[in-house]
Amino acid sequence: MSFRTLIILGILSFVCAAAVASDVTTKDDDKVSIRFYGEALCPYCRRFVTTVWQPIWEDLEFRDYLDYDFIPWGNAYFGTEKCGSGPYSSQERACWYKNCMESQSDDESACFGGAGVYQHGPKEGQLDIYESCVKTLFGLDFAVEFTFCAEGPDLDDDSMDAKALMTKCASNVIPKVDLDSIEECSEAQGKDLEILNAKQTPTHPGVPYVVINGNVIEDISETKKIICTTLTEKGIEALPKGCYDIDKPFLRLPRAQAELC
Repeated sequence: MSFRTLIILGILSFVCAAAVASDVTTKDDDKVSIRFYGEALCPYCRRFVTTVWQPIWEDLEFRDYLDYDFIPWGNAYFGTEKCGSGPYSSQERACWYKNCMESQSDDESACFGGAGVYQHGPKEGQLDIYESCVKTLFGLDFAVEFTFCAEGPDLDDDSMDAKALMTKCASNVIPKVDLDSIEECSEAQGKDLEILNAKQTPTHPGVPYVVINGNVIEDISETKKIICTTLTEKGIEALPKGCYDIDKPFLRLPRAQAELC
């Protein structure tokens, strides 16, 4: 076989491989956008993360159709001279949001310079920062796995503070993790990440606040069904196998009744 023939065969093999890859890779236009806005320690956010979202995310065929991100901030706010600095108050939070988010205040230090005030206390804020740091340092996939652990049963163990949870969960989900890097991120970048998350969080009646392709979900137990319906509307014929299990009674979740923090 001549050298020229080998070259031609090589080119043909590459073209065929590329064609096959393009067939099995989901195009960005075919993906469904899911944004989850929540906060650590909120029981209904935990329900979404560990009961609703985890089975969807761990289905790798399903995951290929997802454009997912989570923003851990929820109902928190920054203490200000005008609105107050805690203890947590829905009135203070509404005041801060109106004056600092809706009006787009030019005085960043007045709106974001104070300490964070969290609905479920300091542990919530620290866990949210750790989740943001894991996402920043190690990427979304590891961060999602980290949240499954951090929002899991160990969160009910009062003897474990936020750092203990971070240590256990990061060690479990990230190979050869440098725990010091997460702690350093928390100390050096934590406030900036909180400000970024606060600015990315839209107006919402409570959390969990889940948006699929720009539409707010009223019932988080319908998340999977809505994703599959959206894929169908996009003209996707070969739906993930998980879409065909939705109507099986033993796989359906009880309907959420306005369960919001």
